[in-house]
Parts: sequence; C-alpha cells; structure tokens
Amino acid sequence: MPALLLKAAVLFLWTQHNSSRSVMPCRLQLVADLVKILTKQEVISTKADVATAELALSISIAASAAATIALPWWPGQQEVNLLFVLAMAASSKSALMLALSACGSKVTPKIIACEIVSVLPILATLTYCQTLSVQDIVLAQHQLWYILLQPTNFIIYLVCSLATLEAINEQLRAESNCGTVHLWMFSLLSHSYRFFTAVLAVTIFLGGWTLPGINFLSIISHQLFTTASCIIFLSKTALVIYTLSPKRRAFALSRSIWKVVVPVVVLNTALTDVMLIIGVKLELITRQVSTVAQGALGYFYLLSTSLLVSCLSAVLLLYNHRQTKAQ
Repeated sequence: MPALLLKAAVLFLWTQHNSSRSVMPCRLQLVADLVKILTKQEVISTKADVATAELALSISIAASAAATIALPWWPGQQEVNLLFVLAMAASSKSALMLALSACGSKVTPKIIACEIVSVLPILATLTYCQTLSVQDIVLAQHQLWYILLQPTNFIIYLVCSLATLEAINEQLRAESNCGTVHLWMFSLLSHSYRFFTAVLAVTIFLGGWTLPGINFLSIISHQLFTTASCIIFLSKTALVIYTLSPKRRAFALSRSIWKVVVPVVVLNTALTDVMLIIGVKLELITRQVSTVAQGALGYFYLLSTSLLVSCLSAVLLLYNHRQTKAQ
C-alpha cells in the first residue's frame, strides 16, 4: 500500500508538468519504479542462502570497482600491474557466480568459458609491449594504437566479453529465488561489468587517454592536459559501451569457443612474434619497453605484417566457425 501511494504521488506530480511531456514521463517513471522496488515486500525462496549471497555481491562490487579504478584514466596515475587488474576482474566474476549459486541458480559454463577466452587476446596483444604496467602499455601506444596492429584480437575480445554479458543477463532473467533488491544489485553488477570491459578495451587497444597532438597541451597547462586526457578516455569508453549495448548480440560461442577462438588467438600470437623477430633482424623496428618503428619503412612493415596476420586470423576464424556449425 505505501508503494502504491508513493507511486500515485509521483504520477500526480507528472500531471502538473504536461507542458514537458516528452521529457518528464521517463524520469518520473524511473523514480516511481525505484520507489516501488525499495518499498516492495521481498519474497525470498527458502532455497536461497541470503547471507552468502549478500557477502558475495559485496565482494563482487568491491572487486569490480577496484579493477576499474586501477586502470589509468589520465597521465601520472600510480603504476598498476595488469595481472592485478585481471585478478580483480576474475574475483568479481567468481563472487558473482558464488552469489548465483547461493540463490539456488545453476551457473552456466558459458560464463566461465567466455571469461577465460576473453583474456587471451589481451595477453596476445602484449607481444608489442614488453611490460605489464598498464600506464606503460598506454604510453607505448603513442605511435600506433594496438587496434591498428591487432584488429582481430580486438574483435575477439569484444565478442567474448559481449557473450559473457549476455550469459550473465540470461542468468539474471531466469533468477527468481532472490529478493527484488538482490536482483537490482545483480543488474547493477551487470552494468558495472560492461563499463569495466569498455575501460579495459580502451586501455589495451585504443591507446587509453592518448591522442595525436594532445601533448602540446602539457606545455600550456598541466591541469588542462590532465582534464583533456580524462575527457578523451571517457569519450572512447562511451564509444565502446555503445558497441557493447544489449541491442547488439554476439554469435553463439558456447559450443565452439574452444575450437574456434583459441586456435586463432594462439596462431595470431605466434605469427606476430615471428614477424616482430624478423623486423628486429632487419633493423626496421626496435623492441625494448615497447615496439618502435624505425622510419617510414618501419611503419610500413608493422602495418603490412599486422594486416597480413589479421587477415589470416579472420579467415581461419570464419572457416572454423562454419565448420563447427556444419557438424
């Protein structure tokens, strides 16, 4: 009864603003639904372990926030190891699966498979960068973003991440043993995973906060340079989040992910290493903290070999996928 009265009060306020009908209904409906969720009496199944679910959700939220904050949003942040970020992300997903199990839900193996495979393209891309520091990985892309050198790995990472998000959302839609507030927390975690996936993709493949010509702002003002870098980072993140929107669905990877994606990533990594070794022998590139092209010929060698490896990987990916579907 209190929920109905509060919702009626909010809808009454909407009737006082008929002049702005195109904007107000959505906002007031959101407020009304939120009030209804928070005041609705929860119906929790006896099969659910509420204490374990709440503890696991708290750990998952904390780990997801730690992994997101640890990534460099602007220059000058403290150096963090990439393995720490991946460990926090894995801990968050593990805690989520524990929470689902505590609610009496059976965790689908698709979540585990896609989460493991989504890490492989990131590690394979690090062949161009001889460090695990996320700050150094961003700085190493001041010449070329890794999406230009490894477009296939970028696509595989997005597809696997989107498949993981789809599996989590399907699990949440089928969940009915936990209360309304717990389901709301699960949904919030799903959105936080989407945001972390976008932030990690920007850091590894899209150069983070870097942009050609932005360094001149550091001469004018360091604060202006930091602010512009943060805006660039958030703009790239928003673009990736749009790519990971729920309206865009990944193809079915639950059955063929190990047969299709893993061989392609391994082959891509091996061919990339061979091409880089040949480039160092020919003195076209240097490999210290990062891969640096020597002159215009070095840039041409990097881009042409990366395009060749990406095309071979894409052809193999499509061939394996069709073969698996035909079986």
